Amino acid sequence: TAKPMPGCPFAERCPFVEDRCTEAFPEMMDFGGGHEVFCWRADYVSAMSPAQRDEAARQKAEAMA
Repeated sequence: TAKPMPGCPFAERCPFVEDRCTEAFPEMMDFGGGHEVFCWRADYVSAMSPAQRDEAARQKAEAMA
């Protein structure tokens, strides 16, 4: 059986990835109202406008193409 890679399973395709994302699985963050997320950058990303998040995702998609 293959051993899973350390880190976040979305790190390869995430536009907000940083080194620690590939080194360790993220801790759970509670955003209240039943919303929980496992992401090292959740505070940073949630503070961005939807347009900023969309632009980052577009740039990542172009880089992966």
